[in-house]
Amino acid sequence: MDRRVLNIIRNNPMIYAFLRDESYHYIYLYQDPNYIKTIEKLAKERYRVKYSDRIDKISNNLELIKTFLDVI
Repeated sequence: MDRRVLNIIRNNPMIYAFLRDESYHYIYLYQDPNYIKTIEKLAKERYRVKYSDRIDKISNNLELIKTFLDVI
């Protein structure tokens, strides 16, 4: 495997955890080192790190606070 890809995996705990759970992606990494970009995208979707997920989480928290204040 390419050393650049190994460094990316070691330095990014999210990708590392994703590959521990979904180890079959290593096959694709051996064939194509550029597949790391796809893995990063899949990991962000799985762990909900995308900006749209963050906005949804903040929106849900605000709705919870609003509901709590209405009850009080």
